[in-house]
Amino acid sequence: MQVNHLLIALLLFLAIAFHARAQNPKLLMVVPPDKFHDTEFSDPMQALDSAGINVTISSLVTGNIGGVNGDTIQASLLLSDVEVDEFDGICIMGGKGTGQYIWGNELVNHLLHEFKSQNKLVTGICAGSVSLAKAGILEKKNATTYPVKGFIRQLKENGAIYSTDSVVVDGNIITSNGPTGARSFGRVLVHKLNSAKNVGYLFAHMMKDDYGHLYYSISEDGLKWTLLNNGKRINEEYRGHPDICKGHDGRYYQIGVEEETGRPILWISEDLVGWNEEKDLPREVFEKNLGHKANASWYGAPKMFFDAATGKYIITWHCPKDGVAREDASNYWCSMRTFFVTTNDFKTFTPASRLFDFEMGTIDVIIRKEGELYYAIIKDECEATDLWPTGKSIRVCVSKNLEGPYSYPGGKISPSYREAPTVIPQKQGGWLMYFEQYPGVQYEAAQAPSLMGPWYDVYTMKIKIPEECRHGCMISLTETQYQSILKHYGTQ
Repeated sequence: MQVNHLLIALLLFLAIAFHARAQNPKLLMVVPPDKFHDTEFSDPMQALDSAGINVTISSLVTGNIGGVNGDTIQASLLLSDVEVDEFDGICIMGGKGTGQYIWGNELVNHLLHEFKSQNKLVTGICAGSVSLAKAGILEKKNATTYPVKGFIRQLKENGAIYSTDSVVVDGNIITSNGPTGARSFGRVLVHKLNSAKNVGYLFAHMMKDDYGHLYYSISEDGLKWTLLNNGKRINEEYRGHPDICKGHDGRYYQIGVEEETGRPILWISEDLVGWNEEKDLPREVFEKNLGHKANASWYGAPKMFFDAATGKYIITWHCPKDGVAREDASNYWCSMRTFFVTTNDFKTFTPASRLFDFEMGTIDVIIRKEGELYYAIIKDECEATDLWPTGKSIRVCVSKNLEGPYSYPGGKISPSYREAPTVIPQKQGGWLMYFEQYPGVQYEAAQAPSLMGPWYDVYTMKIKIPEECRHGCMISLTETQYQSILKHYGTQ
């Protein structure tokens, strides 16, 4: 019996350690299929490994790869199989093989631009710096490389501002000169990756007495939240159900609806501090709903998610069956169905389609991805009865594809009469899900090791959310974002 207890304790410890490690920054290390530089690899790797950074070695081949000085490393991932959204940065290693196999490689160039477009870390050492230059990444950027004429010329001819420093940082681009700067390069990589990891959370929400307008609360641990900006609106013009997603270009997107005209508007923020109207969205996107009619004053509270794997934005919203009167409350809300469109440019959109095949009322649907699976977190909008005990609760559907088909919803995660779910990854691993006990009574939470579950209640006394907060979304913040928002808006 004692052995079993020790085994269980050991397994729990390993599970916690695994989840904690899984939350650490992830770096894609690109090496040539032969003749990488041993020191330029081993010195940075020592710093990265000591700091708990998750490093994946990728190349044009998998298996054993030999270094110029006899070391051997193992590449576990083909470059053609890389999913950019799974990593926080990319590093191109140096060596004779880099010039032979990596310089000008179309796949490598594509990956570099994908990382750059998402404001992720893009780095190179020695000949790896030249790879960045040849891909057009270093134009008008300060950079360094191995101090030989050919390498320096390559940087300058591709628009870089050459520096003799051993390590050069220009925004999210880091370059190093080679073996003499390799250790410093590793330490800088660790610092930049750690500064980009999740250190806190933002709650963008409305207030009970100011429905539809944008407010901010902030938290370090995802449990205790502080209202910002002295309890005043963050933006006087925004109106909608706040739901923020990080887009293909590293900027932040959400949809609002103008109160007087009902026009749907795409809002964009560079830094989560200020928001600007980017463009009007076509009304017809939300109005062709297959026998269901959108409310033109809200358009079914559109939510949005960007899927880096497909390069698509999916927009979801809900609307009731045409002809069902709002006064017939039970049938009206139970007739709600969730629709979606996809786009990659906010110019052209797929036709509106039902997101779910099953026949039940759903609203407040958000899409999230974990691993290779997509999760639709829903509010079951049918009336709660002894025949339908899941009514008015939060449930989860799963799919292998962004656009479905999604599974029939799982069991109740929340009690009945809860809505507006939002989820955030916990720093120590796992997930927190918040939902509102309406109308504006209080927020409650559940947690799970995976979006798949199992979900269990968070003790209410652990949570502190400002009074009268209503519908919104929560997202993770980097150190820079957290401090910038706090500096600009302060606390209440």
